[in-house]
Amino acid sequence: MRAAAALLSSSRSVAGLADVVRASGIASASVAMDPTTKQSLGIDDLARVELAAGDGSLRVLLMQLDADASLRETLQRVVRRLSSRAPHVLWLLAAVDQSGTTAGIVGWAGGSRVPRIASFLWEPGRVVDSDAETLCALAAVRGEEDVSRHARCVEVLGRDALTRRFYRALESQIGTLGDSVLAPRDDARAVALLYVSRLLFLCFLEAKGWLDADRAFINNRFDDCVRTGGGFHRRVLLPLFFGTLNTPVRRRA
Repeated sequence: MRAAAALLSSSRSVAGLADVVRASGIASASVAMDPTTKQSLGIDDLARVELAAGDGSLRVLLMQLDADASLRETLQRVVRRLSSRAPHVLWLLAAVDQSGTTAGIVGWAGGSRVPRIASFLWEPGRVVDSDAETLCALAAVRGEEDVSRHARCVEVLGRDALTRRFYRALESQIGTLGDSVLAPRDDARAVALLYVSRLLFLCFLEAKGWLDADRAFINNRFDDCVRTGGGFHRRVLLPLFFGTLNTPVRRRA
């Protein structure tokens, strides 16, 4: 968290953004984009632009805006141009305004005429814990190929938008889980709510890096179980809930 906050605080230039992108593991070191490539992408009006390559067709465009340019408006404009002129590339954009007071990383999924942008914006001079947590979550993204990794990055970048949908989805999932419990309706709902609450608590611990220092602990353990015969509830969740979290440290296996 401290290292992530320090990186975000230093992201007042393209070089600082490049450090953030490289430390997150999304892409390698960036290089200046040549005028011909900028013109072909329709971004030749941007003075300071660099390009960093990630896995497969994943690319990160880094830029610092001119003094009178709006960060949000510029990002939206560049997204539209890249979507139109290079739709085959899995793009992420990292940008900082001319004064270095606001920075952001945005991504979007293809297949839509009007891209739905997922954005992570922060103020380098006033980085908060949730900013550092988002960068840590981004660094924890893993994927077997570039498409799945890009999709997961977009999901992390859009955490604020996901939060607005979270409570509606939570109510739906509790209802679905409750319907699967063989008990009176009120009791079934109580069991479903308890179980979902436990899972949410695990997600909180995971986001803090307190589950084996692995910020993708749940996904990784689930994948391991699928590869070795299943039984995620019996092999991972029950021991974690009752053999660890509900047991004093001195009595844990």
